[in-house]
Amino acid sequence: MFGVSQLCCPVCSELLEVLSKGSENFEVRGHHATVTPVQLPRWLPRDVLEQMVVRFKNHLLREIFAMTQSIDQ
Repeated sequence: MFGVSQLCCPVCSELLEVLSKGSENFEVRGHHATVTPVQLPRWLPRDVLEQMVVRFKNHLLREIFAMTQSIDQ
């Protein structure tokens, strides 16, 4: 176990969720909302990388949809 004093970034939070596969191996207090550029570790298996791409593609699609809805109003 190790502790950190700040909230995780969204990418780290999602990665820990993917790596834990529903178990409670990784727990964090939460994450902040700012997505910043990161480089995932090279040793990650391809299926994990693909899951991360799908997750953030879905995040992006939700954000684009929300932005278009706010423009229409």
